[in-house]
Amino acid sequence: MKSIKSIFILIFSFIIVAGITYYFSNRYFENAVNDFVIRKTTTARSSENIVLVIIDDKSISKIRFPWKRSLYADMFEFLQNSAGAKLILFDALFVSPDNNNPESDKNFIKRLEHLDKLLAGFDIHADNNVLPDKYMPLFDSKFNNINIKIGSKTDEMISYNGVTNFYIPYLKRIPALGSISVPFDSDNVLRTFTPVVKVQDKIYPSLALTTYSKITGHKNFIFTDKYFCTDDGCKDLKIPINYGVADHPNSVLAYAKWYVPIQNENFQKNEYTHKVYSAIDIVDSFYLIKEGKEPIINPQEFKDKIVLVGANANAHALADAKKTAILNLQSGTDCIATFLDNMLNNQFSQRTTPYQNILILAILSFVIFILILNFSLIISSLSCACLALGYFLIYFQLIKHDIVIPIVTTFLIMVVAMLFCYSYRFIIEDTKKKKIQKAMGMYLSNDVMKSVVKDIDNVKLGGKRAELSILFADIRGFTSISEKLQPEEVTNILNEYFSEMEPIISKYKGVLNKFIGDAVLVIFGDPIYDKDHAINAVRCADHMLKRVKYLQEKWLLEGKPKIEIGVGINTGEAFVGNIGSQNRLEYTVIGDAVNLASRIEGYNKVYKTRFLISHPTYLKVRNYVDVIKIKEVSIRGKAKKIDIYEVLRMNDEQ
Repeated sequence: MKSIKSIFILIFSFIIVAGITYYFSNRYFENAVNDFVIRKTTTARSSENIVLVIIDDKSISKIRFPWKRSLYADMFEFLQNSAGAKLILFDALFVSPDNNNPESDKNFIKRLEHLDKLLAGFDIHADNNVLPDKYMPLFDSKFNNINIKIGSKTDEMISYNGVTNFYIPYLKRIPALGSISVPFDSDNVLRTFTPVVKVQDKIYPSLALTTYSKITGHKNFIFTDKYFCTDDGCKDLKIPINYGVADHPNSVLAYAKWYVPIQNENFQKNEYTHKVYSAIDIVDSFYLIKEGKEPIINPQEFKDKIVLVGANANAHALADAKKTAILNLQSGTDCIATFLDNMLNNQFSQRTTPYQNILILAILSFVIFILILNFSLIISSLSCACLALGYFLIYFQLIKHDIVIPIVTTFLIMVVAMLFCYSYRFIIEDTKKKKIQKAMGMYLSNDVMKSVVKDIDNVKLGGKRAELSILFADIRGFTSISEKLQPEEVTNILNEYFSEMEPIISKYKGVLNKFIGDAVLVIFGDPIYDKDHAINAVRCADHMLKRVKYLQEKWLLEGKPKIEIGVGINTGEAFVGNIGSQNRLEYTVIGDAVNLASRIEGYNKVYKTRFLISHPTYLKVRNYVDVIKIKEVSIRGKAKKIDIYEVLRMNDEQ
């Protein structure tokens, strides 16, 4: 129950912090990073069949702005009659008569009667500067009988109070209209477009959609839960729609597919993604053709092309540069051309919805939780790094196919998940260390236990070679004693014996490595470093033998059998560390030095002794003990005979 409660607290806390991270990342970082990646990776080029005519700095330096409206008619007639353009899109608004040039105004309106390929834009407003209601029927007649069937989600789409006021004679002559309104995000960057707008609860097409309808002949469109498309089952047009994007809660938006900026003659590099012509060159070409002269621009360059006419100059009134996902300053007319290009090619950018983002983040966080809580630090860290790298590669592959998934938010949430998991793991493992420390105190000396717990995370197979002193102590004739007693009585005797020996072993910095039936194996010199391990081993054995004498007297009074022990000690190089398998480890010591200690202890039975040591041990302790030398003993497994020594007594006061 405590574990479940702690995990619940961990998850709840993570959700709170992850939610805050998600909000701020999406608001301040996500879009900016995606824009950067799009700019660096986009290779798509715009259609050559869509071009721009822009009133630029060159145009207004030759003819001061505002222009007479007859100049617009000159451009339109050149494009339609001389050049044979497929359609002309006018990205501008005329809201009132030109009182300074009334004759030019009349000339413009009259010439509009013959410009049947002209489409114009309108804008939406929420204030009072709108087209009067009495002209709305005239306005409604300008949409080429386009029928848009709305879906359930579009019912909540924001409805504007009206459209920008029109110069009525101009409105009467325009063959078709479309919205030129564009939705900016909260950071004032244009990333999306809306194929339709809602005004007074009526749905109107964008200028791009009106143009699409003119070119393809499609007049019926439909909203589904995910797409805006043609009513032929979305075969020709299928725009992925995002309902209620964070910066546009009541809008129906599509993410634009942006094109590589191109170099245009007489225009700054990286300013446009479609081919651009200066409006003054079109006007001059119109007059040159009328005079029978060679035009500045060959009319054939516009043959059967869609031409968008707009303005973008340094003059304040003509500045129409917008920050987009692909350019810091992109002409608004070029943006409309981009949206139209997307529709005609049926290619759009897609982004995961907030619900899909949350699902992605939840899955990744869950995987991180599993990795960190179930695997070692190195494995979990490498796995999380591979997970992040894999996601990064998937992100780049998808963005090449115009599918954008969260990247900054994902990495931040992954980092938050890792911090939470590693913090939780640290707390849990610290608790486990304390439990292990307490448990190990029942098996090892306190010093050994602290040494192991200090580096508990690196417990693994392996060890090192070291010079040690190995002590074997065995109870003499214990098998015959056991046959005469009940198992419970044997256990009680052994427990009391071992309980008396353990404090003595710890006192002399020994590690009670294992119980072997009625025998014990004790290590001196590791994992507790002790340069005097040989003499401490001998002192430990001497103390153990003295304690056994006390136990003999005690057990005699209790009616228990008398036991004797034999001790053998050897000093030499051995391998000490963790032996076993990945799932089962044992901290032990192995090697010839260990085997020799066991063999030496066995000679206590032969020579009726209690305490024997090897020659290497004797060399280290000879100043502290009185011994009897036993020469040339044959040891099983040894080709040569060796000398061993019986320890009679300690001759120091320590």
